[in-house]
Amino acid sequence: MRRIAVVATAVIVGGVGMAGPVRAADVTISSGPLTAIVTLDPFAVSFAMDGAEVLASSEPIALVSPGALGFSVIGGAEAHQLGYSLDVNASAWFHATTATQVTPNRFEVATTDPLGRAFTVDILDHAPGVIAVEATLSDASVVGLTGAAFVLGADEHTVGFGERSDAVDQAGRIVTNWNEEG
Repeated sequence: MRRIAVVATAVIVGGVGMAGPVRAADVTISSGPLTAIVTLDPFAVSFAMDGAEVLASSEPIALVSPGALGFSVIGGAEAHQLGYSLDVNASAWFHATTATQVTPNRFEVATTDPLGRAFTVDILDHAPGVIAVEATLSDASVVGLTGAAFVLGADEHTVGFGERSDAVDQAGRIVTNWNEEG
């Protein structure tokens, strides 16, 4: 199974903020001063600290970005109703579309994948001020990437991604991190 995990903590997001109220949401999950806001249609996750939005899901950017949640297939394989074919010129993301709440902390999230694959998303209160988000794709066959994108304010910076030699501040860049099980 291919999974991605995002852990938002009060320490990380406490000092940054986008001015403005929290968006209207279908579901909220709180942990101390930190709240995850889940919008079901279209699916999105944002985070608020003491009622002010500090981190919001990005909209998909055509076929080159995962948006709020998405996956891409290996080597530019294309999905068809009967399976996948490899096309080295194609490289596209399949995006999350709508979500259904299954339990208070679990969501089934549909995607644009013509084969009907979906994410199971768990949003858990781990400790006061710590919320974990874990997304598991129903079938990871030929999946090369999973991702989630967030909007940053013009004056915000993103640092601390380990041993990178391209830049310290990764704002405005696509940051790929590799994570394997086993």
